[in-house]
Amino acid sequence: TSGSSSTESASFNLSQTLAAGNYYLFAKADGGSTITESNETNNGYYQAITVVEASKPDLIINSISATSATAGTSLNFTYNIKNQGAGNAGANYTGFYLSTDTTLDSSDTYLGLDDVNVLTSGSSSTES
Repeated sequence: TSGSSSTESASFNLSQTLAAGNYYLFAKADGGSTITESNETNNGYYQAITVVEASKPDLIINSISATSATAGTSLNFTYNIKNQGAGNAGANYTGFYLSTDTTLDSSDTYLGLDDVNVLTSGSSSTES
């Protein structure tokens, strides 16, 4: 009907990599340009919005139970991983290496990966 209006709702997912900052959210009526209108130049509207940084996880290793091992045998141990960040961490992997010093670098021996399930903010898991 002529002169009528409608309040609509919309929802779009923003990329987690979107930089925080000030933006303008634009809306354009007849976005597909399929309606022949009496005035084609007044279809746009914008609103200033602020985008804040997405909450991110922060994974840390709290402890490892291994103290010694025998060459040529399996190295069995448990470790505790925690998400101390504000965002949830999706399923991921913990990498393990054997080093002769306290610096992890390319000279260290890679041992393998262990699967870690989703860790919500503030949660931890003991893995083996």
